[in-house]
Amino acid sequence: MKLKDAISIVLNEAEVSAMGNRDDTQLETLKAIELVREFYLRFGYFFDNFDEDIDMDDYMFIQKPPTDTPNE
Repeated sequence: MKLKDAISIVLNEAEVSAMGNRDDTQLETLKAIELVREFYLRFGYFFDNFDEDIDMDDYMFIQKPPTDTPNE
């Protein structure tokens, strides 16, 4: 599944859920949904190659240096 599809499903479900709420959270939830949609429209291209099945062992991660090393 592509990240775009997953976000779309989650946002659609959130919107349906928010429409069923008739309390103060409905407007805030709908605003949050629109914010996430706008974020994805602007920056989603960065995540186009996101793959849930990626093997993280193929990547090198930079680790912080140990803090207990004495200064020499």
